[in-house]
Amino acid sequence: MYPYNLAVNPFPSAPTPGEFDTLLLGGQRHKQAKLAIVSCIEDLGKNMREDHGSKQFRLVTVIHDVGSGKTHLALHLRSCSELLDKAIVSFTDLAQLHPRTTKGFYRGMTAGFHKHNFDDLRYAILNYLRRRAEEDDDKKARKIFRYSIWDKMKSTSLEKKMQLILENKISYDEMALNEALAGHFTAVEISIIQSISSNRFLSNHPEANSLEEIITNVCALAKLNLTFLNLISVFEFDEFDSDKHSMDILKGLINAHLPSTLLLIVLTPSAYEQIRNTNPPLYDRLEKANYKIDLAGSNTLDEISDIILEYINSNQKDKSMTFSERDDLLSKIKILYDEFPDFRNIRSMINVMYHAIEYSEKSSSRTIDEQILDQTIATVYPGLRLRENIMDVPVSEFMKIAQESKNKEMIKNRVGQAIKALFDCASDNGKVIRPSFLQDNGSSIDVTYDDFGGKRTVVEVSIEGGNATSFEGKPNIDISKNGMEDRTTFSNNKSIENLQHNACVRIDRHKLVDLIYFSNKYYDNQIKQDDIEKALVLGKSIKLY
Repeated sequence: MYPYNLAVNPFPSAPTPGEFDTLLLGGQRHKQAKLAIVSCIEDLGKNMREDHGSKQFRLVTVIHDVGSGKTHLALHLRSCSELLDKAIVSFTDLAQLHPRTTKGFYRGMTAGFHKHNFDDLRYAILNYLRRRAEEDDDKKARKIFRYSIWDKMKSTSLEKKMQLILENKISYDEMALNEALAGHFTAVEISIIQSISSNRFLSNHPEANSLEEIITNVCALAKLNLTFLNLISVFEFDEFDSDKHSMDILKGLINAHLPSTLLLIVLTPSAYEQIRNTNPPLYDRLEKANYKIDLAGSNTLDEISDIILEYINSNQKDKSMTFSERDDLLSKIKILYDEFPDFRNIRSMINVMYHAIEYSEKSSSRTIDEQILDQTIATVYPGLRLRENIMDVPVSEFMKIAQESKNKEMIKNRVGQAIKALFDCASDNGKVIRPSFLQDNGSSIDVTYDDFGGKRTVVEVSIEGGNATSFEGKPNIDISKNGMEDRTTFSNNKSIENLQHNACVRIDRHKLVDLIYFSNKYYDNQIKQDDIEKALVLGKSIKLY
């Protein structure tokens, strides 16, 4: 049983999204980008209806860093319900085109459509010819279906003959089709109709050996999509870069103002800058795109969290996550995001979630707990460490301590115990001469630490026995001078500056985890020589001695 009442693991396992994976789209930035593209297509269709023609063209660019979900967005558009009655979408991954020849570029454009798009177009073309034969009594159209006197005697309808052609049980008359379409369509359009009607377009369509032939063929295909399906043609180019041949072809396509067509170009900021330096005319055209979609912000914690929840919520069987399960998972995602720069993009975080779900299923865990995440990172990212921590803190322990820090009273007591343990360790190993320290500083140490909730607390730790006392402070913002300044006040009217003790240590949240992790091992008698050496470094880093 998968955790969170999931029937299957909802997260994709491949480095790049598959077709099924892209049916879902999470994250507000991605949803806004999708809305802008759909709006652009609707605007294109509206203008086409108003001018009673098909000379409308649009250009859209999608720009952001690797792993930000650009490819996912582009693939999602190919199957999203909002475009089913508006557009037919081709997706071309230019990274897969080797070499980038003119012929290969065109093949990539045509192969980028779903097969069912051509099935729909084939049906629409044959149905158009059938209606001409039936309703207009067009003898040339009737000949296409090889309709004879024997068919009439057997009461075989033209629709039945058309269905047999669609099922590839009989063939149509290609010469008759040429004659029926002459005068209605261009020679290139008729050639494409022939290959689509015979169900061989993807394997044997008209070739394009020059930029002019690409433009002619694409214009013809776009016109057929509009004429027979009443759909706008969308051509997406993913991983576009500064390859000279590709830039020349794209510039030509933009200059041609392909009818009833939208070009969507997906690229990284570095590729965009390279185009600027190597092909200023193309850069100028991309700068003037109808929509320039920047996915900046798509890798924020909120966006990544929203996408992960979208995957889970869309794949749950009978009931959704409880609020406590949701909050627990989001807190773990936040720690991964905050502590590991490697996980600050959606691609990496989804990979972590995929493996964590699998490990949860194997251990029959109802949730993704700290140990499972620790196992996931140790297995999938074996060289990854908490970079700002001095002790070798396992991810599971880091998360536990981060969660425990929300309990203020517990963490205050643990900080007090940890400082005592570190002081004793330093004293036992000659880093602190206890009598001299007590003579110079008294029997207490003032510890200021930052918790994981953005608050600062001062704890007065008695190193000669007794309980620790604490004074909690909440940062207040004062913008009256120096723009912005943190001020800290304490409930007993003490401030950090006014504390009487000379021994004061300052601990950030990473050293807080180090300290408590060391303390746990120290009191459990699990300290090894390597731990002692790191603990002495920790003591020096917080200026305990």
